[in-house]
Amino acid sequence: MAVVLAGGLGTRMRHPDLPKPLVPVGGRPMVARVLTGLARTGFARTVVVVGHLGDMVRAALGTSHDGMALEYVEQARPDGTADAAACALERLDATEPALLTWADILVPPAHYDVLATAWRARPVAALTTVIQGDPSRGALVSFDTRMAMTGFSEKPEGVTHGWADGGVGIFEHTLFEDFAAVEVSPRGEKEIATALVAALAAGVPIGVEKLAGPWIDLGTPEAIERCESLQPELLAATAAGTA
Repeated sequence: MAVVLAGGLGTRMRHPDLPKPLVPVGGRPMVARVLTGLARTGFARTVVVVGHLGDMVRAALGTSHDGMALEYVEQARPDGTADAAACALERLDATEPALLTWADILVPPAHYDVLATAWRARPVAALTTVIQGDPSRGALVSFDTRMAMTGFSEKPEGVTHGWADGGVGIFEHTLFEDFAAVEVSPRGEKEIATALVAALAAGVPIGVEKLAGPWIDLGTPEAIERCESLQPELLAATAAGTA
């Protein structure tokens, strides 16, 4: 199953009356494109974590998407990424891992298949996507020749290029439990990064998988414009009615 974090405030967007997940990208809400990618990959059930204007997200998406069942849980207040992911705990199968992604991270649907295939082949507790980019806006990820994560540094100062966290991963149920128990960071939030760093320190095996293909963080109007003008294949792959 999958979990989509869709509680963004969208303060940087140009649509003050819309929750961020419903901001259009190429004529479709960004979250609808993510869900289409998951449905195309064969996911039968997805939990959508909503927050700001969550009722609008529910009304827009309904209870199914391209044949994939949708369920909703609400993050009562924006307390960080780990808190958002932990909100889905009550809906997860304790015996199965879950794919976790953000509603504003758009990747080729085939990458979900790549992650799932890699997960089945590797004895890890989590498998995260890494991309070549600017880690200073997200997280710098270090790994060895066996593609095992060796370090995870949130928003490192002075590092503008390297392998960055791509915001799409597969996590065992125990990691979601860790998200629920994580301590508040110095920034005043409960963050997935904190849980991953603690897991690494405890010797929990975490793998990485390089993304082969476009990756778009749709968190700003400028990024949406770049996606619409430069990524026609990605938009076509997540268009309504694709099969």
